[in-house]
Amino acid sequence: MKKIALVFTAVLTALLLAFSLSAAWQIEDLEARLKKTPDNPALLLAYGRACHNLAFERNNPGLIEKGDKALSRLLVLEPGNAAAMVYLGSLKTQLANASQDNPAAALEYLQEGFTLMDKAVRAAPDNAEIRFLRGVNSTQIPDMFGRLPVALEDLQALDGLIAKNPSCLPRDQQGMAYFYLGETLTKTGERAAADKAFRRVVEIDPKSPFAGDALKRISR
Repeated sequence: MKKIALVFTAVLTALLLAFSLSAAWQIEDLEARLKKTPDNPALLLAYGRACHNLAFERNNPGLIEKGDKALSRLLVLEPGNAAAMVYLGSLKTQLANASQDNPAAALEYLQEGFTLMDKAVRAAPDNAEIRFLRGVNSTQIPDMFGRLPVALEDLQALDGLIAKNPSCLPRDQQGMAYFYLGETLTKTGERAAADKAFRRVVEIDPKSPFAGDALKRISR
C-alpha cells in the first residue's frame, strides 16, 4: 500500500508559530493551571491549541498525545465545541503522519481527522479560525485523498469572511490564507485567480516570507 506522505512545509511551520509564538511556555503554564481545574473548558482548549501548534513545529508525538487527550476531554464536556473538533481533527492527521509504518492505523487516523474537521466547519461555517485551520490542513494532504476541493472551499470562504470583516483573522494569517489559496488555485489550473490571490499576500503582509514566495509564484 502506498504510504501517506503529508508534507508539512516550512511555510506551514511559520503559520503555526503565528498561531502561538510562545506555545512552549504557554504549555507549561497551562499544565500547572489544569492541575487545579482539570475540567476547565477554556484551559483545555488553550492547552490543546498550544500542543497542536508546537507539535506541528517540532513533529513531537508526545505533544500530539497531550493535545489529543485534552481536546478529547473537552469534547466530552462540550460535544458541540467546534474549535475543539477542528484542532483535534488536525492532530489526528498528525498522528497519521507519525504512523507511516502502520498504513491501516494511519488511514484510520486520517479519516477520523477529516470527519472531525468537517463536522467543525458544519457547526461553525463562518468561523474564520476553523475555516483557516481546515483549509490549510487540507492543502497539506496528498491529492489522492481528495481534500483539494475542501481546501478551496475553505480558503475561498475565508476570502469572503475577510472582505466582510478584515479583523476576523490576524493579518499574518490572512496573508498565509491567500498564499495557500493561490497554491490551491494553481493546482486547479486557475492561473489568473491564483495570481490575484498571490498579489493579495503581498498587499496584506509585504514583509512576511509568504510575500516573497508569492512574488516568485507570480513571476513563474
